[in-house]
Amino acid sequence: MKGESKVFGLRILLITLLLITSISYAVSRGSVEFNETLLIVKDSIWYSSIELDSGNVISFYALVCTDVERQTSEIAAIRIATNNTASYETIYRKNTITLSCKSFGKFAEALERALELELNPGESLYFDSNGLLSFEVDSWLEGELIFGGGRYYHLHYDSSYSGIGPNNTAYELIRGDIEKICQTASELAKEIELFNSAKKPIEIVPETVLVERGSFTMGDDSLENASPSHQAFITYDFYIGKYETTFDEYDWFVRETGRSLLTEDFGWGRETRPVIVVSWWDAIDYCNWLSQKEGLPKAYDSEGNLLDKYGYVTDDITNVVGYRLPTEAEWEYAARGGNKSEGYMYAGSNNLGDVAWYWRNSGDEYLTGEYFLDSVFDNNNKTHPVGTKQSNELGIHDMSGNVWELCSDWYDSGYYAKSSTTNPYNYTPGSYRVVRGGGWSSNVMDSRVVDRGGFAPDDVGGNVGFRIARTVP
Repeated sequence: MKGESKVFGLRILLITLLLITSISYAVSRGSVEFNETLLIVKDSIWYSSIELDSGNVISFYALVCTDVERQTSEIAAIRIATNNTASYETIYRKNTITLSCKSFGKFAEALERALELELNPGESLYFDSNGLLSFEVDSWLEGELIFGGGRYYHLHYDSSYSGIGPNNTAYELIRGDIEKICQTASELAKEIELFNSAKKPIEIVPETVLVERGSFTMGDDSLENASPSHQAFITYDFYIGKYETTFDEYDWFVRETGRSLLTEDFGWGRETRPVIVVSWWDAIDYCNWLSQKEGLPKAYDSEGNLLDKYGYVTDDITNVVGYRLPTEAEWEYAARGGNKSEGYMYAGSNNLGDVAWYWRNSGDEYLTGEYFLDSVFDNNNKTHPVGTKQSNELGIHDMSGNVWELCSDWYDSGYYAKSSTTNPYNYTPGSYRVVRGGGWSSNVMDSRVVDRGGFAPDDVGGNVGFRIARTVP
């Protein structure tokens, strides 16, 4: 397949898979113990604004806190604001309230009960100490806004409520507004519960395999974007991930850094499945985080350039000390089996089903006949836990199939005609980064060790992940 067609195909699959253009997110309903050691370290890692049918706007902000004694982070509070006035500076204004996760869970549950009341216009929907919908706000910030003249939150179906003052507020809402707020609040509660449930892996750094230096024939003359085939020399030893980076490994990075909510898994499961819905930038941030955890110089700067041990930009991969994505040449050399290669078409076998989850075997039933993407989706094809297929000659798993794997290099369909034969690495900026190996939805041609494609560094997809690498010092 031509490189340009591969890029197009990947982007179409990306659009099809990402059903998250307006994802709503949710909040832990577990209790949070607030004390003098619990500190907000980020304003918010996520927010969603909802335009209500009544003309109001309500926004939800998820706040990450850290316990300095336990050295752990969690989403511990939600800020709710109306009419787009929420910012860190306006946290105490009368149209903004901050709730603990426990209170927010009660808020979401109360909204669900409110929908059952079917109030008529002119009737008030509110939360107070005597009402069916009452819930108490965990007031934990000094000077925190108090709604309704007390520690209770008021919502009204219209503006007939006259008790609006400097310390309380009311919304003019219709039933459709309550439904929208309820849906977002409930989904947000679930997402934050998931975030706070992420556990620290036994080993922070994923398991790696040593790949000894050597040479190999890179490319394939039958592929326009992988020709001419040529001899490539790797003059150094390197480590590469034995498996694709998993949700378990990546989720802890997200929780510890508080960079965002957890990535989507489409209901396929998390744990030891390869992480998906991550961009090239996400992947290199993870690599830099691993380096920091291990006391190593980071491998990338903020522009995505490789760095040597002194922090200077370099195009010589042998000078990079920290964890990183593999170069395209490293990836193909390792996929072929390195200096133990037996010349297989796929990573470890000439029978793709032995080593890969791909379009025929990754769903409910084994698919036969010609490749059709619609059949793949109808069959519930998806990722599978890493390492459940046979490894290649070096003991590396899933280098064919499961997910496409991001590499450090920029993608250029004509690169092989001009690349260096020694430690090749394409550092010339372009529009895409290299992806290799094929994924759970890929056909047999895309899953070969020679196949290559491009993926925009800002894009994410349900069939794209990565594995780590590091030059042996």
